[in-house]
Amino acid sequence: MDNEETFEVHGSTDLPVSNLLEKRRYEFEVTEVSNFTSAKGNRCAKLSLAIEGKKITDILLLEGKMEWKWRQFLFAIGIRDRRTDFSVGRSAIVGKKGLVDVGVRDRVMEDGVIVKDNTIRSYSPIQSPSAPVAGVEPEDSPPKETPKETPKEKKKEKEKKEDKPVLQPEEKPKEKETAKTDDGEIDIDDL
Repeated sequence: MDNEETFEVHGSTDLPVSNLLEKRRYEFEVTEVSNFTSAKGNRCAKLSLAIEGKKITDILLLEGKMEWKWRQFLFAIGIRDRRTDFSVGRSAIVGKKGLVDVGVRDRVMEDGVIVKDNTIRSYSPIQSPSAPVAGVEPEDSPPKETPKETPKEKKKEKEKKEDKPVLQPEEKPKEKETAKTDDGEIDIDDL
């Protein structure tokens, strides 16, 4: 006989819809992190993230072909170490913030039941006010002045436009159509 303690589970296997986050980008804060080894022997990190009052868990491989996501997470929370091997303590991770793209997926449980849950698609850093985002001007910055053209430059530009005939897209120069005969080439337009 097995003396293992068991727990009964009752109710729906679906998370209530109100517990699911919509598919979009959110700010997160790391509330907990732990290391473990998976059943397949892979070193992993288990992250607990607070997102809009909800707790989302993500498990990241610390090595192998999915290591990129661990490094993406570290970059998102401000750890930008480019070395291949380094250590990060729990205190350097817990309490840090970043941005995360959350998705919704159907997950098949061992008993074949399909449940909906959230999945972490990617991590990115929060842009600080002093860090410019490429192609975006801060709202409070003065408008950039464009250099004014001198009258001489305006005249040159006007002359360039006048010298070149402008062809409309449907107006193409007509090519001569020719046909080869035993006597040589003849112009079809001349027939």
